[in-house]
Order: sequence, then structure tokens, then C-alpha cells
Amino acid sequence: MPDGDTASALLAGWVSGAAVAFVTTALVLLAVSRDPAWGERLNRSRLRLPLLGIVIVNAMMLFWTLVGLMLGAIHLGIEQPAFSLTIAAVIGLGLVLFTAVRGMPGWLTWSTVGIALLSFGGLLPALAGVG
Repeated sequence: MPDGDTASALLAGWVSGAAVAFVTTALVLLAVSRDPAWGERLNRSRLRLPLLGIVIVNAMMLFWTLVGLMLGAIHLGIEQPAFSLTIAAVIGLGLVLFTAVRGMPGWLTWSTVGIALLSFGGLLPALAGVG
């Protein structure tokens, strides 16, 4: 049975991951609905946006809550503010690598980076209250 600190850190990671998942799902669906090329693909495949939304929300929820749970476990070993600074550094490095490979990020990437930084670097430590 996990102790109180472990349980609160994991729950905080799960909640933070779920927050990122819901926001990124909304952002992806917004981007898909505004892109004419995606509209044509959806019409040809007879796949509708609500059905695509169900697939996307499930995939995002699985991915981001897993990331949140892992970061919640990592949060137990790193005290504040080092944890938030590490999150910011890792996200910043990822953004630099993304820019080097794909070029300047668009609004969807910036939005995802921003919500991940706020949720994992700010919300997770605040909810966990550990360290």
C-alpha cells in the first residue's frame, strides 16, 4: 500500500496528465476541423469528426496520463523548484529539437508546449504538495 506522499504525487500526476489530454484533444480537433485537407480526408473515408474525437481523446488520455503518472513518481525524488525547472528544461530542449527538425512551430505546437509546461511544471507540484 503506497504511503500518503506517493499516492498524492501519483494522483497529482494523473490529474495533470488528464488536464493536458483534454486540452490537447480540443486543440487537435480544432486544428483538424479548420484544415481543408483534413476535411476532404474525413469526407472520403466517411469518418466523422465526433468519431475521430473519440479516438483522439482516448489516445491522448492514455499517453498524457501515463506521462503524468511517470512525472508524479519522479516528483517524489526531486524537490521544488528543481522539479519544475527540470520540466521546463526538458520541454525547452524538446522544442529546440522540434524546431531543428521541423522548422518553426505553429500555434498547435506552442499551445501543447504551454499547457504541458503549466500542467506538469506548475499544477503537478501544487497538487502533490510533496518535496
